Order: sequence, then structure tokens, then C-alpha cells
Amino acid sequence: MTNSGCPENGGSGINTESAYGGTKQDVIGNIIHDIGPARACGYIHGIYIIGQNSLIQNNIVYSTSGYGITCGMTHAMRRWSITRSSTTGPAR
Repeated sequence: MTNSGCPENGGSGINTESAYGGTKQDVIGNIIHDIGPARACGYIHGIYIIGQNSLIQNNIVYSTSGYGITCGMTHAMRRWSITRSSTTGPAR
């Protein structure tokens, strides 16, 4: 934990992190809410995705400390899409 109360390694409601060969990690039809502390914490997200050939679809994400939906920018991020998903403001 940092002095702000945010864990240094972060967290998420759904995490598909697989930078070493993960593929076809679909996140479909979820309601994700109340993730992280009540104040803004840039390391705790609703959906965090790393992988290729992945789909984020038909999700509702709200009341998260960090981003509602985000992806890790690595060499493994290829051919993915986000469709028909909604997210509302971070930081409850």
C-alpha cells in the first residue's frame, strides 16, 4: 500500500492479464461495480485486459477507483475490441 491507500500492484474486478501467450480472453455480459477504495486510485480498474484476439462486450462497469475498462500496453495487445459496454466515472 502507498500512503494514498492504493496498492502498488493494483487490482481489478476482472483481470485477463496474460502477457506471455494469452489469447481469446473474452469478457462478456458482466456487471462490475464498487471496485477499489472510495477515493481515486489509478491502479484499480473494473476490467483490465492484456492479451490478443480478445473481446470485451455487453458489460456495465461503474463505481471504480481507476478506469472502468482499460488495457495494458504490451507486445501482447493485438486484435482486440470493446463493443456494447458502458462505464461511468471512476472514483466513487
